[in-house]
Amino acid sequence: MNYFSVDLDSRQISDHSKSEGLAHQQLENACRQQIYAASVRQSNLQENSTVLSEENSLVATLFAQCEWNVNQIADTNTLAIQCPDLSSNLIVFEKVMRYAGALKPFAINKVRVFSPSNRGNPLEVRVDELSVNRNCS
Repeated sequence: MNYFSVDLDSRQISDHSKSEGLAHQQLENACRQQIYAASVRQSNLQENSTVLSEENSLVATLFAQCEWNVNQIADTNTLAIQCPDLSSNLIVFEKVMRYAGALKPFAINKVRVFSPSNRGNPLEVRVDELSVNRNCS
């Protein structure tokens, strides 16, 4: 048995897993940044300002406290956001709903917001439903 080739094979798998994990983490960070950036742009348009408002600072802090994960379940890319508490769910969900169009470049099909304590029901919506609702209003 050639031990050298076995070690090489396992190292290649490990390197592939690491790069895949890094790409996945970058996708999650990009989703968070896209929604936050869309929120800031809209806020600045409304205020005619380029200075970050207090609300935007609070949203940035809240987004940073949440865990952002992209999962693929039955060929559907789902952005799962775990908030620190139940009251944060509504704030995060409202922001995500308002700016879900920013997720289109990442092929996110569904957004799910929930708290870690599993109190209350998770808030979930399909991104294509949001686009239709936004176009009708």
